[in-house]
Amino acid sequence: ASLYLDFLSKRYHLSMIQAKSLLKDYPEIPDVYLDYLEICFAVGTEESKKEALKNELILEKAKTDYRIMWLFAREFYQRKEFDLSKEYITKLLAVFRHNPLFYYNLGNIFFNKGKYIKAIEYYTTASELAPLFDRVYHNLGVLYYKIGEINKAIKSFDKAISISKNPESIYNIAVCYLEKREYETAYHYLNKIPNWMNDFKYSPYFLKEKIKEFLFTSLIT
Repeated sequence: ASLYLDFLSKRYHLSMIQAKSLLKDYPEIPDVYLDYLEICFAVGTEESKKEALKNELILEKAKTDYRIMWLFAREFYQRKEFDLSKEYITKLLAVFRHNPLFYYNLGNIFFNKGKYIKAIEYYTTASELAPLFDRVYHNLGVLYYKIGEINKAIKSFDKAISISKNPESIYNIAVCYLEKREYETAYHYLNKIPNWMNDFKYSPYFLKEKIKEFLFTSLIT
């Protein structure tokens, strides 16, 4: 308990010391490994993270403990070591075949590797297993846009918006309609984005002004 109290109180150095001490004193207790990895991957130094990923005892546990497999998969993904992350997630999927999160993460891995068709396959499976997983549809929309399937991108973003009204999905569907030169529809969606997103690097305000400028100059006189 004190280990996580130190962590929550942002006494990260103390929480790391305790986690390491528990690992040394109680190597037979599985949860000790989990506590150590959670703390280490969250606030540990780069050196301590590398040490944890190469620790022989932890690697041995990672062969059978699904929770450690997931922590490893997540850490390797954060480090952009996608092949290693994929290796652990694939092992998890061999057991948890209907877990949409694992399919989603494999989709993310292939997305980052530039293998868009493979990523679409995994995202689609995730969406079938979890029909209300809005981020899956958002990412599908991005991928369809990248490969030039604008109508499919619109359908995916529309599904994401129907679930969570995520401003990023709303912005992206507006961009799709701009691509199709359906400016009024694009403007309609941009109007749904909160004002605070005008400070966003892809400012909805900027796009709206451009659309208004186009519509004005297109008027018959």
